[in-house]
Amino acid sequence: MAKIPQTGLFQWTQIDSASDLDRLRLVLEALPDEPLVRLLEQRRDRGRDDYPIRPTWNALIAGVVFQHKDAASLLRELWRNAELRALCGFDVTRGGSAVPTQDAFGRFLKLIVEHREQLLGMFHRLVDDLTLVLPDLGRKTAGDSKAIPSFGRPVRDEQKQQEPDGRRDTDTDWGVKTYKGVHKNGSAWEKVVKWFGYKLHLLVDSAYELPLAFRLTKASAGDAPELLPLVDQLSRRTETTVAFGRRCIPA
Repeated sequence: MAKIPQTGLFQWTQIDSASDLDRLRLVLEALPDEPLVRLLEQRRDRGRDDYPIRPTWNALIAGVVFQHKDAASLLRELWRNAELRALCGFDVTRGGSAVPTQDAFGRFLKLIVEHREQLLGMFHRLVDDLTLVLPDLGRKTAGDSKAIPSFGRPVRDEQKQQEPDGRRDTDTDWGVKTYKGVHKNGSAWEKVVKWFGYKLHLLVDSAYELPLAFRLTKASAGDAPELLPLVDQLSRRTETTVAFGRRCIPA
């Protein structure tokens, strides 16, 4: 029987046959988020705790896992889905009233944004942990980018751009991406995608399809100028990441 030199990161039974809640449970168990959660709890200290930090944070992760397009969609799902509320850690005796209001959840999101360094540290910790499971992580890499649309409206007034008030997205601009190809009959086709928002630049392992480094820019930023900074970002990590970071640079 032929031996498999590298097993998968997850067993197929964990993913293919798992329910949506099981997939969320896998993510919650893998995240090294305890330092961040404790920091947020210390910051709240003796303030009002109508919507505790831990279940609200878990709900935020659920929104990412289940690809909710906005907070309102996530909160509606939490309100109707008792199993999801229980998994996130909300008080089951309170029913739907345990779910944060949209205003409360919005304030929580602003609080999370203030701790970007802790979030970045979690990402780096996960990459480091993966190198222990996947020794060849980073041998085959590729650069990619993804459009991130903004729900805000374009701000054309220069003065308003200099004075953010929380209602407009002043950190964004327009991006354009063109796709080209050839139909089966030999005729050429072209598709132009235009969006207002951001662009997520990624350095990924092309074999495992896992991200190694990232950067968020305005939508108009080009892909090529961001590639080497991503390689440098990766190479500045620990000795392990330095080793496979160098492999990202073609000989």
